[in-house]
Amino acid sequence: MSNKIVKIVGLVLTAGTTAVAQQTTPKDPGSGLQEVVVTGYRVATTNSAMKGNVDARDVPLTVSGYSNEFIQDIEVEKVDELYNYMTGVQRAGPTGYDISIRGFSSGGADRNSILIDGMPGLTVRFGSPPTVNTERVDVVKGPASVLYGQAQPGGFVNIVTRKPSRKTAHSIGARLEGYNGAGASLNDTFGWTIDADATGAISDSMAYLLVAELAKRPGFTNSNFDNSTFISPAVSLKVGENTDVLLALEYRKENVGLYNGLVAFDNNIANVADIKTRYQEPKDIQPELGYSANITIDHAFANGWNWRTALRGVYHEDSAIGLENQAFRSATVLRRRVRDQFNIRRYNFLDSTISKDFELGAITHHFLLGVNGGVETSDFERRNFNQVCNAADINILNPVYTGLPTTCRTPVLDTWRFTSNDSKGAYLQDRIDIGERWKIVGAVRSESFDIKQVDRRGLIADQSISDKAVTSMFGLIYQPTESWSIYASRATSFKAPATGAVTATGAAITEPEKGSQIEGGVKATLLDNRLNLTASVFDIKKENVVQAAGAGISVLSGGEKSKGYEFEFDMRPLPNWNIIGGYTSINAEVSKDRTIGLIGQRLRNAPEMQTNLYTRYTFDGGALQGVGFNFGVSHVGERFGTLPVVGTRLVLPAYTIVDAGLHYDREPWKMSLIVKNLLDEKYYSSAITNIQITPGAPRAVVLSVQRKF
Repeated sequence: MSNKIVKIVGLVLTAGTTAVAQQTTPKDPGSGLQEVVVTGYRVATTNSAMKGNVDARDVPLTVSGYSNEFIQDIEVEKVDELYNYMTGVQRAGPTGYDISIRGFSSGGADRNSILIDGMPGLTVRFGSPPTVNTERVDVVKGPASVLYGQAQPGGFVNIVTRKPSRKTAHSIGARLEGYNGAGASLNDTFGWTIDADATGAISDSMAYLLVAELAKRPGFTNSNFDNSTFISPAVSLKVGENTDVLLALEYRKENVGLYNGLVAFDNNIANVADIKTRYQEPKDIQPELGYSANITIDHAFANGWNWRTALRGVYHEDSAIGLENQAFRSATVLRRRVRDQFNIRRYNFLDSTISKDFELGAITHHFLLGVNGGVETSDFERRNFNQVCNAADINILNPVYTGLPTTCRTPVLDTWRFTSNDSKGAYLQDRIDIGERWKIVGAVRSESFDIKQVDRRGLIADQSISDKAVTSMFGLIYQPTESWSIYASRATSFKAPATGAVTATGAAITEPEKGSQIEGGVKATLLDNRLNLTASVFDIKKENVVQAAGAGISVLSGGEKSKGYEFEFDMRPLPNWNIIGGYTSINAEVSKDRTIGLIGQRLRNAPEMQTNLYTRYTFDGGALQGVGFNFGVSHVGERFGTLPVVGTRLVLPAYTIVDAGLHYDREPWKMSLIVKNLLDEKYYSSAITNIQITPGAPRAVVLSVQRKF
């Protein structure tokens, strides 16, 4: 199947010769927004990679910006639903932070893996961020610590939110959906979503934006559910001619059924039960609540300097109440653990920069100096952590729900850990234009971190980790014409070690993980801006990976690497026809380990290949004006769902997803009927262990209607 898809991509690249004008989203007076250029489904400029509004071809890294138009057209409600059409990006688990980029996985401890307007901290952890308030999604690949701080070396996602506009606009939308595959029925899984937004001027110097969404979504698994509320008001204020202030708030509440996924006895995917199976009780829940506040100040000085400061504060709480997957009792019986846990997370971060463009002879400098940092705290209380209640066992293939057994209801108190992660960093970047053809980008950062953990019940020893790291990035770009860019770069990253890792002497491991990448590639804008191409090769290494060296003993002896190549394109052959696609080949494996047999084993949730293609066509005249169709296909290769071990590992089979639909798009109405996973492919999107396997959604039918006012 993958060979056929690659051939289709090749054919698409030769299609279309009709000119189409480049689209530009102009700067909205009084909004404080930078100009963003959109050509088709991808955004041609980015502020995520260089912290400034830079043409993507002037960035010596792979950067993919997915526009609001694309997000709306493929009808996704959450950011992780975009991953099927993001090259080199995969789900790596069930939470919003679980993402794999270029083979390296991130999780809840990686606050910089998914950013909101360039700042860390999601309002909820388990649910992926909603798209209703999203203007675009940028994916920056490769190490990005030099501007953002500690992170995994594969890259990060930056969600750029919508901003107030002085132009009055309102819309209301409704979405009906349900599953019609894998034995699920539309009647039993029927769900709905209602959203609305309004923006406009309050006065000559103020504008507002209000976005709201209410959803009730039954899951395809037995007795599961996902009900959510989202509200985000924002106000922009222009102070004089040179200062813009933006205040944005967010409230998000998720009421979700507790779900740990499927299980595979003996690491054999053939032993997995029906994908609708759920081992948690019908009333087991995992609710979340989050608030955030963002303040951004932009000021232009008369001498050409620009100052920008952003602050973000987040409060988030979640609970897990019920019975969760623990271990295999036998091939047909799953042991469950009683959990009643309450978590609180807080993020308070600042990023402040000054920048200026200036010329020295034939050389132009784009200078940026910044400081950032803040505090992330977590307060995790295990109110009941009963691991020995045998009465909670459940049959794997034919589960019978009995509720929490009486003998398991006496609380077993466990740890109550409070952790603070304080980081402070300063960075310097200079983008240099040498004549019309050559560009150089250089950046360096110094950051210190201080992590402290205390167990309020005294069950584990207090721990403290402090260290610092220096990271850098250097890139060279050659542009033989205005359409082509040839680049090479080297970038480094770091990640602070987790608390709890100690040496044989009892000393805490403080030295961070270190990552580095060498990348080279070509970017092109062809056919009068109707075709954008990016091709790249990369070699990423991660060192100082913490490994177990005995009971309670760890050492810094591990290493991982990822080599591969990527190809992406975005094409608009006609003003009413969009095509987007990509292909990646990745060899992500263990490069260094105390156990020789693990060296060369592939990393978890890292397929060797992945490809995608999506197209949308709309009739622009005649009786069918506004009517159109869309088609998408994505293929993900075979992956391992468990960590490297000597012995049998869980293998997640390759899969191909086909989406198709019809739409009507003519102001002020927008309607669509989409069938997702049209062929009802059975697949598994990711796994953490062999008792935490996340199944992919079966065939789903989505009907949406939106009206603008």
